[in-house]
Amino acid sequence: MLVKDRKQMKAEAMINMLVNTSLTEMKGTSLRMALLVYIILTVISESIIYGGPTHQYFLKEPTDVRATLGEKVRLPCVVKNKTGECQWTKDGFGLGTDPDLSGFSRYSLDMSSSNTCDLILDPVQYEDEGLYQCQVGAVPGVEAITSKPVTLIVNHEPGLPHILQTKHGDVMEVSEGEEIVVECESQGGKPAADIVWKHKDGTKVASEIVDIVTRMDDKELFKTYSVLKFIPEKDEEIICTAFSDQFRAPRVSNGLKIRLKHKPRVDIEFSKEHVQEGDNLEAFCKAKAYPFNMVYKWYINNVEIVGENKEVLQMENIQRKNDKMEMKCIVENEVGISEQIKVLNLSLEPTITEHPETTFGIPDETVTFSCKAEGNPAPRYIWVKSESNELVGVGQNLTMTVSERTEGEYACKAISGDHQPVTSETARLVMKRKPKIETQPSKTGVRGRDLLINCKVTNAYPGTSVVWAKKDQPIGTGGEKFKIVESRNNTKLEISSDLIIAKVEAEDFTNYGCFASNELGSEYKMIEVVEETSHSQLTITLAVNIIGGLVIFLILGWLWLRRRRSNVEFMEEQKMRNSAYLNNQEIFKNVDRSVFDKLLNKNELVVKNDNFNINMEFEVEEGDPEFDERTPKKMKGQFRNIPLSPNDSMASSRTVLSFLEDSP
Repeated sequence: MLVKDRKQMKAEAMINMLVNTSLTEMKGTSLRMALLVYIILTVISESIIYGGPTHQYFLKEPTDVRATLGEKVRLPCVVKNKTGECQWTKDGFGLGTDPDLSGFSRYSLDMSSSNTCDLILDPVQYEDEGLYQCQVGAVPGVEAITSKPVTLIVNHEPGLPHILQTKHGDVMEVSEGEEIVVECESQGGKPAADIVWKHKDGTKVASEIVDIVTRMDDKELFKTYSVLKFIPEKDEEIICTAFSDQFRAPRVSNGLKIRLKHKPRVDIEFSKEHVQEGDNLEAFCKAKAYPFNMVYKWYINNVEIVGENKEVLQMENIQRKNDKMEMKCIVENEVGISEQIKVLNLSLEPTITEHPETTFGIPDETVTFSCKAEGNPAPRYIWVKSESNELVGVGQNLTMTVSERTEGEYACKAISGDHQPVTSETARLVMKRKPKIETQPSKTGVRGRDLLINCKVTNAYPGTSVVWAKKDQPIGTGGEKFKIVESRNNTKLEISSDLIIAKVEAEDFTNYGCFASNELGSEYKMIEVVEETSHSQLTITLAVNIIGGLVIFLILGWLWLRRRRSNVEFMEEQKMRNSAYLNNQEIFKNVDRSVFDKLLNKNELVVKNDNFNINMEFEVEEGDPEFDERTPKKMKGQFRNIPLSPNDSMASSRTVLSFLEDSP
């Protein structure tokens, strides 16, 4: 860069004016003449400005520098047409022109080329900080030049931080709930260090922090002091880190372990996740505390188990009565006492304790079935219709509207964990209807004898009543003449009512009525009681004789069938005895072959007998003259010689035909 003073600038302006005036006056002259004049004036201007044919100026000047302590620093200074001597100044004091700068052991000048005048500081120290300037001296006809002043600042990495409380050990014991104060310090940083507190896992400690920065004795370096206040909630380790804007990589202190003195933290665990009736069980009292010395005590339902002072409690043959048993473990150390309670939940198969009950309802009425079961886990409920096993509801209660479609039997199923579901007793939903009477229209009686008249009532749900009447007048039961015996079948919803008339008399042969009623209606039927005559006795006798004859006929038929079956069994037994004798032997003796001609029909080769029905085809060998070509040929063996077995039955190698005479 060319450095000019005010005088030089004034001369340059005057020369520029002369050049411009000359060029204006020479308009119209030749281009060559104009160029020559311009060159001459330029040379004259250079001479006027710099006092001679040469001048010196800066090609490169120094700039501000931030260096790290101990580094090698170079302040550049490059001069064009350098004719004077070069030297550097620090804070206005000249360092000298000797390249070795003998008065400063770490300073030197790099003058390896005629234009170079760099200042080298190696290694740089804090005392090297200051204001530096490069100067080139004057010579006759050439003026001195001076660079702009630049600043050298020497930085230093923050010192390794350390936690002051680790001076006597890396463990700090504190009581639970106690606030602690921890200090960290980093010295020798320039610029001053920033301190950050962290957990061992790298996360920042969120708490109250105060940082104090002070200059050290040499007033060039800084010390950063940080104070952390917090209440530890668990055992942990903390560190502090130091860094600055120029030194971003943090330096890390040694860790401080914080050991929390606290009473035991207790938990109870079982050796089995699912405990069933009859199991053996171990209960573990897991406790964490500091200091570690602890004393254990066990309680069951708040009753201390004397002698059980260990971490493990063993129990054998758990029973159903132990379900919901409270187990308590108390642990004590020098800081305090803690306890934990755990309830034993047995895995119990579900059992139905309350079954649904049969319910009656009028059409469109809303009714509810209920079911209750015990088990562990707590049972869940589903409802099914018994006839179809159709799922109709979920939950402990089943609510529905009474109709012919919903009428039927229902049951609830209790489901508990992995246990098999259990099913309740069935309950019926009965739609109430008016009663219906079944009875005979008439009844015969004999004078002087007792007479019983029956009236059967269906749709007889609770609340249904039956009344007897004689000649449309209700019959009372207070006297000895009439007695009413009534039985109820709540399953079938039936009532059977018997009217007993003691020692029937002439006036008792009349009309009687059976009347049944409930909230949905009533029905009345009349029974006529008539006196028994001799014609009636004859009818009864004839009926008894006919029935007796039918019974005898059935018995005789059964005996005849049994005898035929015994003949078949005898034949099969004989066939088994002679099976070896029948194989491939010809026993054709004294048998009329016309019997077989009748059996072997050309159109249908099926062997039949009154005692048998053997659907089996007989096939003959090709070339048999007794069969034409249309006869199916499926078997190659001859079926001509049918040997006779010892019991006069005919046999072949493929089948046996037995003929039995019908018993006379």
